[in-house]
Amino acid sequence: MKKVVKQILLYIIIMSFILILAGCGKNNDTNILKEKIDSEISYLERELLDMLNRTNNLSFKNYIVSAEQIESTKDAGGNLKEGSNTQSDSSSQEGQSSEGGSNSSNGSSEESSSTSSSDKNNLNYKMEYSDVLSNNRKPDWKNLKIMVQELYTSWANIILDLYKININNEDILNFGTDLDLLTQVIKKEDKQLTLINLAKLYSYLPKYATSFLDAKKVNILKTKSNILNSYALIEMKKPEEVKKELILAEQAFMPIINNVEHNNHHQYNINKAYVLIKELQNSINDNQIEIFYIKYRNLMEELNIIQE
Repeated sequence: MKKVVKQILLYIIIMSFILILAGCGKNNDTNILKEKIDSEISYLERELLDMLNRTNNLSFKNYIVSAEQIESTKDAGGNLKEGSNTQSDSSSQEGQSSEGGSNSSNGSSEESSSTSSSDKNNLNYKMEYSDVLSNNRKPDWKNLKIMVQELYTSWANIILDLYKININNEDILNFGTDLDLLTQVIKKEDKQLTLINLAKLYSYLPKYATSFLDAKKVNILKTKSNILNSYALIEMKKPEEVKKELILAEQAFMPIINNVEHNNHHQYNINKAYVLIKELQNSINDNQIEIFYIKYRNLMEELNIIQE
């Protein structure tokens, strides 16, 4: 009888141990998934912010590096001459090769390779100050068209992970629908609709983050989303709508202001960010778009620091 009891107790202990291990393994898998999705949300945020800034030719960096192609060709004596059109020179060489048979064709191939290598070397790099006041605010359509296509590749992977955690399915599907709309307006090079649709895509990030991130990070994403909505509307001359978004941004930021624990960690940056939100609100009354962009950039930099 005692032997039977011991066997039953041993069985119970073993089963309990197995269940505990299974629970720990499941929790560990869940944590790994959440960390992965956190990285994916951060990626989407970086890309969307970059695209929003490129639409107004802005940058969060104080200095940017630009590259300028130096066009050059050779004269009859073999000396380099700057300022001529490399492409037209290449076309002329191709015309000559078509008359000279296979040997000439090989020579053209070598010349083309040499020209390609030369083009890469004939670049003049320079560092320029990211000046808001002198900025023409023309969208970088070439890179925007590339970036929106790359978003499709990333989103196809991210969407699978989002379905694995407790996120509203409609919010996941709507992101894909709005990504299609964004692609259409970028193709048409419609600046205003590009800004609005980018800001709308960003608004899904705090909704996703609510399911697995802490309240501080969620509130920062909400604050940023409202600021980006105002950023998208500022050139539409709708001051009341812009003010409304900035008031919502202030409300989303208040829980961070009132959290003593967070204040101890980033007290200076939190206080500065709150002041900049108020300053951004005041810039609407002055109707100075350039000043708005300067304050917008400073505010977003502070929020990025707090978010770390």
